[in-house]
Amino acid sequence: MGSMSDLDRALQKEYLHLSAVWDDFDRRILTIKGWTSVGSIAAMFAWASKAEASMGFAVGLALLIISMWVLEAQWKVFQHSNGPRIDALEAHFAGTDVVRHPFQSHLKSRRIQEGWGPGALLKWFWKPFVWIPYLPLLIMILLTIYVR
Repeated sequence: MGSMSDLDRALQKEYLHLSAVWDDFDRRILTIKGWTSVGSIAAMFAWASKAEASMGFAVGLALLIISMWVLEAQWKVFQHSNGPRIDALEAHFAGTDVVRHPFQSHLKSRRIQEGWGPGALLKWFWKPFVWIPYLPLLIMILLTIYVR
């Protein structure tokens, strides 16, 4: 492979940065899912073990889980808004397309995010890798309430 131009070096830096950001989103959300799951299950057992447990606690826990679910869907919208730029950079280095301006990822992803709106959030809300573990946790809360 020949020496890279200044443009290609800049595009390579942008590509490596976007790839790291993409992976970092997944690492962070897996950590948060773990915290949410373990904490919610522990809170559910603590709540269910008390004879005079408040229904408000269960509602509050359910709202917390729903909030985390919505937050993850929003993160997925943001994460995937970088996808077209990553694809363009990969096509550039594969020789099937030409990218002329480096470091445009924020501008491009912002335009994509603005065009998506609430429909995109709902689309991601129901992806299995997003709703797991939130929906099962909510079902567990409902079953616990029903059994009590």
